[in-house]
Amino acid sequence: MGKLALKNSPLGNGARGGRRYRRRVAPVDPSKKRPNQQNLAMASIYKKEGKGPYIIAYFDHTGHRREKSSRTTEYATAERIANKLGADVALRREGVIDARADRIAREGRRPIRAHLDDFIACLLAKGVTAKQTGQLRTRIERVLTATAAETVNDITPCGVQTAIGAIRGDGASVQTCNHTLRAVKQLTRWLLRDGRVAVDPILHLKTSNAETDRRYERRALDEDELCRLVGVAESGPAVLDMPGVDRAMAYRLAAGTEFRLSELKSLTLDSFDLDSDPPTVAVAAAYSKHRRQDIQPIRDDLAEIIRPWLENKAAGEPVLQLPDKAAQMLNADLRRARARWIREVPGKVERRTRRESDFLRTVDH
Repeated sequence: MGKLALKNSPLGNGARGGRRYRRRVAPVDPSKKRPNQQNLAMASIYKKEGKGPYIIAYFDHTGHRREKSSRTTEYATAERIANKLGADVALRREGVIDARADRIAREGRRPIRAHLDDFIACLLAKGVTAKQTGQLRTRIERVLTATAAETVNDITPCGVQTAIGAIRGDGASVQTCNHTLRAVKQLTRWLLRDGRVAVDPILHLKTSNAETDRRYERRALDEDELCRLVGVAESGPAVLDMPGVDRAMAYRLAAGTEFRLSELKSLTLDSFDLDSDPPTVAVAAAYSKHRRQDIQPIRDDLAEIIRPWLENKAAGEPVLQLPDKAAQMLNADLRRARARWIREVPGKVERRTRRESDFLRTVDH
């Protein structure tokens, strides 16, 4: 009579020569086990601590375990909900239901302000400054308030264009309107890239030509004006808690490097290489507008002026403690330099002529 081997026993036991044995199986880490295709559609129903509504535990179409309250204490109702969840998982797993479209529909029901918070948090994580994100939020919220948008589906081309027109009607320049529109478009592009909307709702909206409504034209100081500005600052009192010597050096560096205010504020002792040929001043990538290190050559005479000034600066600290309202500081020094220039001539006629000129004016005629 032949011997029967129980290879598929539930306990993993078999029989050889009439002897029972237990096969040794290596332990499996439960956290590394992946549910099989059959378990993906299965759900378990239980109550937490034996009370309250039934909780449904199941695996979604990506294989991740989920829990959902059935909001009912009736087992039959909870079972029907669990079966519905299992069926939906199977449809998504087989591609009958588009999971991406499902997510877009879910995101479309979220408040638009929640999406805006996520957008700003993403920018801050990328290294965008709080000042820049604050400006973006203010501009975007202005349009959202004007359009009464509650969700992403409320952002429409007509609504945004009407809001921009209202801002223009309140007296804002075309440049200001363009900045506002770009801020909103930056949000909608991010929503599209992050899979929160199917299409960019305001993709076709374009900015206007700012040259048709230029409110302020910037001009450069000529050599005489710059020399007088530096001289007045160097010998003058502190303005906005910044000493005159440092203000004068800030003006020299701004003219000699063309660095922006934020870039000037980031300079440390390590930024200067005055012994190279030519001497250079570098801005770290984190502070550069182009997000890369900018190395700017400077003139030899400027390097010789900078060298003794740096001797009293601490390592690792910004060499220029520029105020945020640097324009007020600059205007104060310009007015003082213009007043001194006017007083240089003794006659009333000459002084009147100088007062009528645009030399050192903060705003010319």
